[in-house]
Amino acid sequence: MAEYKVDVRTNSLESGLVYAPFDKAITELRSQGHEPIEAGLNAVLRILEGPQSSISQNGNYVKEGNIYLKEEQGIIVRGSPLLSDSQMLNQAIEANRQGRYFSTPNRELYEKFLKQVREDASKAPRERRAILMPSYKPFKISQKDNREVFDFLQLSQAYLDFVNQDSLTFYPISQDTLKGYSGTVPTQLWFDRLDDGRSDLVGNLDLVDDDRVRGVRQVVSTAGANVAQKISQPESELYTTQQISEVLNKSGITGDLEARIQEALRQRKQ
Repeated sequence: MAEYKVDVRTNSLESGLVYAPFDKAITELRSQGHEPIEAGLNAVLRILEGPQSSISQNGNYVKEGNIYLKEEQGIIVRGSPLLSDSQMLNQAIEANRQGRYFSTPNRELYEKFLKQVREDASKAPRERRAILMPSYKPFKISQKDNREVFDFLQLSQAYLDFVNQDSLTFYPISQDTLKGYSGTVPTQLWFDRLDDGRSDLVGNLDLVDDDRVRGVRQVVSTAGANVAQKISQPESELYTTQQISEVLNKSGITGDLEARIQEALRQRKQ
């Protein structure tokens, strides 16, 4: 039975894990008023909680997704279609059980997100809905390597300092694998755990094992009650990393958050 366990609490939000196949995990997570966490916010909470915390020591699926088509550049999307289309999700899980990736009948889904890439090309990466992968092979992302992807995922130099890495590596599905699929292949993004000082992003996993999905929701804050949503309300809103940052700024509690991040980094270097 899927069970959602909260392991992170701050003044403004709480986050936790569900250990279950992806579809069951999403159902349980949402029944608790939570939504899948974004990669950028996941990284911030790791800094705040420390390298030995549960959120740092356990990898998990995040909100972002990956869209593939053979002989085409992969696409990273802000909101995975597997989170909004239950029929597609069920088909993906069934295909994974049979040892294959799920593929749509044609390239229509790929073209949908490619259109978003083109429409948002002039926007700052953090404001885009989708972005092209720079390579068919594993690639590095940082403030120097493939900076647009790094910014799209709302990651920061502070996280690289936290994990003592110059960059993160992103692992897509290989073109050799995609040759076996004629249509669009969607997958969910996995934010890997801290492992011997490494923390990478994986876009080629299946969804059938009892893996972890991390959720988040905003909660009542004694330091900023005007920006929080009451836990007792039946529905919770989903906030992006950028929106949370803006609200905290307006509420005058950003300084505390920044101080906690800086203190965590200082302790990490000692």
